[in-house]
Amino acid sequence: MRFSLAILCVVICQCTAAPGNPVPKKPLPKECTGEPVQDNTIGDCAFSFYFSWTFKDGKCVKFLDCFFKGNVFYRKEDCENTCLQ
Repeated sequence: MRFSLAILCVVICQCTAAPGNPVPKKPLPKECTGEPVQDNTIGDCAFSFYFSWTFKDGKCVKFLDCFFKGNVFYRKEDCENTCLQ
């Protein structure tokens, strides 16, 4: 019975692993951690598309907003090159 339980546990662990997901660099650079933070020190806002690394999804996601700093990249390639190996 214990042997069957051990095999079941191994199968479940292997099946829940997400194959094919990008692997982040370990440790992640500080540019990839945290959430984008709006910089309110600048006057007028020009909305633009930015990319941000999300640890939850393990990928760079696109968003539209203005004057952000922190986990923000102007191009998806820059985000992936910095945060993925």
